[in-house]
Amino acid sequence: AAMVHNFGAASTRPHSPHYADQAPLYAAEQLRPIALTREELMKGPHRITRLPLAER
Repeated sequence: AAMVHNFGAASTRPHSPHYADQAPLYAAEQLRPIALTREELMKGPHRITRLPLAER
């Protein structure tokens, strides 16, 4: 399976390293692979990142 996040903006935080990291893929009409099955997910990196909730 493959996908690309619309316009590359996977984050609403401009200082995030992921703010526009998919924009080149989107502009080139390319996709990136994604894991869909448990077996595929278990092959990937295993890391948990906890982010504080934004204050409103």
